[in-house]
Parts: sequence; C-alpha cells; structure tokens
Amino acid sequence: MTQDVKITTVNEIDLSNNLPFAVFGGMTVIESYDVFIKVAESFKQACEDLVIPFIFIASFDKANRSSVDSYRCPGLENGVELLSKIKTDFCLPIITDLHEASHVQY
Repeated sequence: MTQDVKITTVNEIDLSNNLPFAVFGGMTVIESYDVFIKVAESFKQACEDLVIPFIFIASFDKANRSSVDSYRCPGLENGVELLSKIKTDFCLPIITDLHEASHVQY
C-alpha cells in the first residue's frame, strides 16, 4: 500500500505525487502588463472550468537568456509589483524564481 507523501503546500493547494495534479502555468518572463493579464486570466479560467488547482508562475528576471541582447526583465521592483497585482486581482498563488539572496526581501 502506498502512502500519500505530502511534498509541499502552495497557499492552500497541497501538492503530492499521490494527489490529483495541479497546473503551474504562466510566462517565462514578464514582457508586458497586457499580455501578463491575458495569460493569467486564460489559465485561471481554464483551470476553474476543469476544476484543477492552478498556481501562476512568471519570472521577473530572465537571467538565463540565449542572447545578451534579448529582453531580460521589467526590473526587480516593477516585476515584483506586477506579480503582487496578479496575485491580488486574480486571487492566485504565485511562484517565481530568485537569482540572488537579496531577492528574498521582496
């Protein structure tokens, strides 16, 4: 018999290898606020329609780009502000990546 091994909880969504899956979806990097909102809305609506827990993911800083000339980010403070707005406006749990220990304070 296998036991349910709890891996983690994001907001109130329990994640485990023995529980129904949750969708982590969003954007590789925040490019524009309009696109950001449309992506969040689309994922949230689709997951609500299918009754699937949803966690929004986006990066405020795309440090590992294929070219140094590629778009990198809206900036740390602006990016965190946009993530916070999506979290509040859409009532979504948010995850993002950190590149430096100093990012934790945000």
